[in-house]
Amino acid sequence: MEGGAKVIKYLVVFFNFLFFIFGCVLVGVGAWSLIKIGDFNDLTEGSYSSASTVMIVAGVLIALISFFGCCGAWKENRCLLIMFFICLLVILILEITFAVLGYINRNKVDNAFDKGMENIIQQKYGASDMQAITDSVDKLQQQEMCCGWINFTDWYVSNFTNGVHKVPDSCCKEQSKDCGLAADTNNNIYKVVCVNSTVPNFKVIIF
Repeated sequence: MEGGAKVIKYLVVFFNFLFFIFGCVLVGVGAWSLIKIGDFNDLTEGSYSSASTVMIVAGVLIALISFFGCCGAWKENRCLLIMFFICLLVILILEITFAVLGYINRNKVDNAFDKGMENIIQQKYGASDMQAITDSVDKLQQQEMCCGWINFTDWYVSNFTNGVHKVPDSCCKEQSKDCGLAADTNNNIYKVVCVNSTVPNFKVIIF
């Protein structure tokens, strides 16, 4: 029985150490997303920075709880172990709840994001009071080497182009003033769509 108890003890320490590493990784991913994706907050009604902060906080909590579990198992401290198992139960309930809600609302997230981007392209881009959004769209298209959301022709119905078949200069591989003119036959324009780029696909993680 004593040998079996030791095996259980070491298993608990081992698995809690893995959870501790996972928590640290989650903090790292949250910090990375805060730096990389934070510039695109204006492209959605939600907040990438808020989601990244949630990931960092969740990572810290997981790391701390795992630390309690490791210490409790190694020292065989009953108080720490009880605290660990209560926290673990709460996290499990929250994870199941968020997983179910996320699965149910996954299509709503995609549709809301798509509609938001369509509205930005059609109504907000280039407006005098929407400079932050304009800059975010330009950075997205340059950074991800894409043009338009579903198609580069999305820009044809934008208030920015006024029905002219052109795209913003940020769609150009080599930028210069009015390089987005004659978009249909312009080989200097990115034809990859932004819906498949890194930034929008990050919503899979944060929602």
